[in-house]
Amino acid sequence: MNKQVSVSLLDIQLINKIVFPTVDLIVLFGQVDKKDNDSQKNLIILEDKLELEQFSEKVKASFTFVNCSNQSVAFIETHPLLAGIIDFSKVKRSTYTSYLFINNPDGSIRWFFPKTNQSPCFLNLYNGSGWKSNLFVTASKLLSKLKGISILCDGEFSIFHKNGHFIKNNFPNITYDDMAIFTGTIGENRKAIISLSHKGQGSQFVKIPITDSAAVLVKNEFNQLSYLREFDYRSTIIPAVEQKADQIMVSNISPTQKNKVQHWSAIHWNSLDELYQNSYREKPLETS
Repeated sequence: MNKQVSVSLLDIQLINKIVFPTVDLIVLFGQVDKKDNDSQKNLIILEDKLELEQFSEKVKASFTFVNCSNQSVAFIETHPLLAGIIDFSKVKRSTYTSYLFINNPDGSIRWFFPKTNQSPCFLNLYNGSGWKSNLFVTASKLLSKLKGISILCDGEFSIFHKNGHFIKNNFPNITYDDMAIFTGTIGENRKAIISLSHKGQGSQFVKIPITDSAAVLVKNEFNQLSYLREFDYRSTIIPAVEQKADQIMVSNISPTQKNKVQHWSAIHWNSLDELYQNSYREKPLETS
C-alpha cells in the first residue's frame, strides 16, 4: 500500500453522509488539517481525552465519532447517542470493519471498500477507456486474486457499525458478498453509488444522494423505472428498483460478457421502439 495521505474534513463528512446518513453531528478527535473552512458545519474538533470526556457528558444529539489520533477511545463505543465510529488510527479492533480507499488525482477519496473483499467489485463503478484504464482493470483483477489489492490503494480506515451495517438496515433482504462505494462526481447533483456483488458477479447498485438536487433526480429515477417495469419487453431489460428514504437500490443488468462495440445497431432501434410503444401518450399540443 502507498503511504497513507491525510484525509480532508470534506472526505470525512462525505463518508459520514454515506455510512451514517441520518446523523449530522460529527465529533472529530485528534490533530487535523482545518483548512476546509466550508466544512465546519456540525463539526466539533476535540484534541485531548479530557475534552472528549466533557463532551460525552453534555452531548444531547446523535453523533458520529471520528478518531484521527492513535489513541484507544473504546469507552466512547458504549455512549447511548453514538451512531458509529470512523477510525483513521492505527489501533486495530476486532469489532471494526477495515476499509481500503483509492483517491482521485486531487487527493480526495474516490472509492472505498472492505478490506475483506474477494473481488474488485469497485470496477463495476469504473468507466475508463484507453490503455491506462485497461492496465488498471487488469492489475486490479490480478492483484485481487493474489490478495494484494492494497498495492493500488492510498490508505485504510475502519468503521464501527454500532447499530448494524447501513446497507442491511435499509435493504435487509439483500444478499451480497462484496461491496464498494464510489463517492460521486463533485457538483450540485452529486450522489454516491454502492456496487454490490454476489458470488463474484455484480448484483445491485445503491444510490445515495449527497445534495438536495441529487435527491430529486434519484426519486425521479425510481418513479420512471417503476413505471417502465409495468410493461413487457423482448429487447429491453429494465432494472428492478427499491426505495428506502431518499436511497434507491437498482439491479445490475450489465451482461457478464460486455460488448464494447460503439456503433448503433438494430437492437438499439428495437429497444427504442419498445420503449416508445409502451410509454407514448396522445395529448393536446398545448399540454406538451
